[in-house]
Amino acid sequence: MTGPDDLRLAEAALWYASRGIPVFPCCPREKKPLVEGGFHAATTDEQRVRAWWDRWPDANIGIPTGAPSGWLVVDVDPRNGGNETMNDWITRYGRWPDTAEAITGGGGRHIVFRHVDGLRCGPLGDGVDLKADGGYVVVAPSIHPSGGRYTWDGISGAEALARLVEPPGWLLRLARERRKTESAAAGGTKIPAGRRNVELTSIAGVLRARGAGEAELRELLGAINAKLCDPPLEDEEVGRIAHSVARYDPAANAQQPDSQRIFELVEEGRYRLTMPGICAQLEADFVRRESGALVCELTVRCNLPDSRGVDGVVSVAEFNISSARARQERAKLIAARVGAKDAIDWMGIIEEFSQRILAAERDGGGATDLTDIPLEDEDTSAWWIDGIPIYKRHHNCLYGRGGALKSLLALYFASELARRGHQVLYADFEFEAAVHRQRLAKLAGDIRGIQYVRCTRPLIDECERLRRIAQAHGCALVIVDSIVLACHGPAESAEVAGRFFQALRRIGTGTLLIGHTSKADPLEGLPTIFGSGFWEYSLRNAWFVKRDDQTSSGHTVEICLFQKKTNLGPKLSPRGFRIEFGPDRITVRAIDVPTTPDFSRHMTLAQKVELALRRGPLPLEALAEEVSSTPSSIRSLISRRGGTFTRLPDGRVALLAR
Repeated sequence: MTGPDDLRLAEAALWYASRGIPVFPCCPREKKPLVEGGFHAATTDEQRVRAWWDRWPDANIGIPTGAPSGWLVVDVDPRNGGNETMNDWITRYGRWPDTAEAITGGGGRHIVFRHVDGLRCGPLGDGVDLKADGGYVVVAPSIHPSGGRYTWDGISGAEALARLVEPPGWLLRLARERRKTESAAAGGTKIPAGRRNVELTSIAGVLRARGAGEAELRELLGAINAKLCDPPLEDEEVGRIAHSVARYDPAANAQQPDSQRIFELVEEGRYRLTMPGICAQLEADFVRRESGALVCELTVRCNLPDSRGVDGVVSVAEFNISSARARQERAKLIAARVGAKDAIDWMGIIEEFSQRILAAERDGGGATDLTDIPLEDEDTSAWWIDGIPIYKRHHNCLYGRGGALKSLLALYFASELARRGHQVLYADFEFEAAVHRQRLAKLAGDIRGIQYVRCTRPLIDECERLRRIAQAHGCALVIVDSIVLACHGPAESAEVAGRFFQALRRIGTGTLLIGHTSKADPLEGLPTIFGSGFWEYSLRNAWFVKRDDQTSSGHTVEICLFQKKTNLGPKLSPRGFRIEFGPDRITVRAIDVPTTPDFSRHMTLAQKVELALRRGPLPLEALAEEVSSTPSSIRSLISRRGGTFTRLPDGRVALLAR
């Protein structure tokens, strides 16, 4: 493949994006990002990439390392002894594998391998750094501050990006041993993932009480986060902590250790109360109404020396916010586990938190004049796979009776997205990893980019874990297989459906759901999901999957997809697929929808006519006979759908080009 070295910067950025490698603009002749969010804003969306470089035609090209790009980069700096370190490794371990390699504008080297989970950025040796999750590199044809241009090595450069190899085992051992050494050298002072937010907030509270403003808090917390948190929080989260604490009046902290209380709505159905003065935080999650009472899952964290908890968590359990007795009992439990009960008013803390949540839920955010809301284009962007749209920011669904190969089709869609460079998370509530691994091997070989998670609890209990995994890997789509096993109660229940979609919103990505119909197929029209309309209300794109037993054989299955619902465009005509099962290969091909009775009974007259005319114009009478209708019904359809069908001068009916 032709490399980007000789292209203009804008053309090169599109070259990377078109190959599924996300990019973002950096300042000309610098490594500093130009866009808000930095490397987190990297994208393969060609329209956005084009807009960036139209605005900044001289911008350098940055690429995030780790899961977003699938790159693990060894950064060699000769000025700090990198060449000597590399020569020593070659003597010890042998030659490097043949993979992509670039010459940096400053005379160094970038050696690019496939991404490996569990690694983070950091030094490997004198003059050699590892770039993994949380880092980025500048690539050809960008210009270094020295004036030198980044280029891909002529022997194993840009051509090798399409066939990156796994890093050698000895390199992975070095990276992991270096991380252990760093942790040991820190003397156990690193702040683990479960305590980063509350400890940084507590530190910020102390600093705020002494007059630190938001800018100072951002700077100081950023330095502490980079040095002590393992792994560090995202810069955006550190900024959010600084902004929240800066709203507190410094003078208030002089009253009592627990008087500094910061209440916030984190997201829908999730509230937080932070008390920096006592290193404590309360979080109410999954706030909902049950039998008239407001309930939630209440998690209490406290890092005071006498606290008895696990990684700072002293209590986590269901909690009735509306009950005065429940508030009193929970306050006693927390006081007993935290200690120092004489100095901390836990009853007052629980009471204040509960009352603030009740008030916020009653208020609901108030009302806003509709014209004051910024006007935005509706997000209808989608990945199109063989004529089927998978909307990027919405909930999509494949549903049907058992044996319709819905899970296999979803895995095929996932493999096609992985080929385009997108990460997909497959949340499996139904099968086992080995089943999907065997199917994937036959569908797409060793394609990487599909992250697998086995789920054993309802989605309302798994959504936080799925959200963290999706964010860590940069997953653009989450597949939930299947809905019925991911529900916390009867799938046909309106309350269960509502809680299910609330959990999906917490994950924060587009989704592809696998569902079922609990009733026999109707003679006309399409069945509903689980025989209930509640599921369709929250979906934006639903397809009924039907297997045709008349045309299927032992090794070949034909299925048809009928669009049951869409809110994001005109309803699409049915789509057909033929799936062939070989001993070592499963092949999925898009086909014309067979006009068998099993499929035709689910089609509208317009859909039947459109499918019949795809092969060419037909006389009116012949067309009516083929679709089992009457000439008068066809004439009426043509008059109503003049933008789709037409009559030719010779009287035949034709399909207009669209």
